[in-house]
Amino acid sequence: MGLNHGVFPSSLDLKEIRSAFEDLFTQLAPHFETRNRLLKFKNCLINCYNDYVGNYFHSKRTNYHFSDEVHTVIKSIQDKMKLYNLVIVKADKGQTVVIMYKTVYSMLKRYFER
Repeated sequence: MGLNHGVFPSSLDLKEIRSAFEDLFTQLAPHFETRNRLLKFKNCLINCYNDYVGNYFHSKRTNYHFSDEVHTVIKSIQDKMKLYNLVIVKADKGQTVVIMYKTVYSMLKRYFER
């Protein structure tokens, strides 16, 4: 799979996604000084939503999706990562990933940010 690829969801809950975009707009709207900027932001969010949904359905037609079996394996890995409090991070070198405990990752991150 590599680091330049993502896993498509097996289905989209369009109401939930639209609601998330609407919530984002509602939370950020008070921070815009002018109505013109607010409208530009709203148009940007609408375009992002349309691109997100459109790309999903385009990819579905071109069959980039993983099988249900692969989704089951990925879900199992996600569940185990939550259970054991793990995180996946990109390695410093190469096209690979490292699985670490979140506490160790946080400690190392703080150490190297000094």
